[in-house]
Amino acid sequence: MSDKEAALDAVRGLVDAINEGHNTSGLAALTEDVVIIDDIPPFRWSGQEGAELWFRRLAMTRKRLNASVALHDADVRIAQERAYGVAPGTLEGNSGQGAFQLGGLLSSTLVEQDGKWLVDGLVWSNHR
Repeated sequence: MSDKEAALDAVRGLVDAINEGHNTSGLAALTEDVVIIDDIPPFRWSGQEGAELWFRRLAMTRKRLNASVALHDADVRIAQERAYGVAPGTLEGNSGQGAFQLGGLLSSTLVEQDGKWLVDGLVWSNHR
């Protein structure tokens, strides 16, 4: 497996953990000093403690909306032990107003530590 595929697999594994509510495996996919930018207040989350709270808030939202994210093809760039990826995605769910589908972009930075790619930056941006 190429470095690009391995980095992308790390991001996909994180998204799978989010979708399935596997917070422990999701946290294991992140660095200790991860920074997450998302549309869930307070919008910026950092470190493992912040990421754990973000996962809990995502779980509540996911359950309420029966929501999940699907990633599409990604552009991944590698420079030594660092990676940058941008993947279009779709957030799907069901609100009180019916089913919804929102397109967005998941941007991430990763670092390779001990032969494993870990996410150290994650940004979800949706366009309406």
